[in-house]
Amino acid sequence: MQRRISARIPGLRFAMTVPGSSNNPEKRIMHSRILLLLLALFPVPPAYAQTGDGCIETVKLERGKRCGSPDSVAYIITNRCNAPLDVRHCAERANGAWSCGLDRGLAPGKLTGGYTCHGTGKLRIHTRPKGSTQRLPEP
Repeated sequence: MQRRISARIPGLRFAMTVPGSSNNPEKRIMHSRILLLLLALFPVPPAYAQTGDGCIETVKLERGKRCGSPDSVAYIITNRCNAPLDVRHCAERANGAWSCGLDRGLAPGKLTGGYTCHGTGKLRIHTRPKGSTQRLPEP
């Protein structure tokens, strides 16, 4: 009898077929360990690396460092994917409005950022592939 075991990681699904009975708990544990070892030895780039979703990481978020205001918010973000992206990044102001910036073609590993003098600390970030005509949502 063959048994199919699989693992789900956000954005990734991995499966393999192994011989053996699914009723034996020791074999199931061994097969799970083999699967984890394979995933560790052969890492797969995350699915978001191609779509742009989840590619942006907030590197730094600071309060009170700009404009002489204790409620200022400054942030630095980076592109963690392997392709350039167009990035709209927005910080919420204390009055509920948003202060936004747009970086076209943010290269992998490059940094960008912004600030608002009176902010809440909430950020909204939207991406699309570099040069895409897809409309980036408003915050």
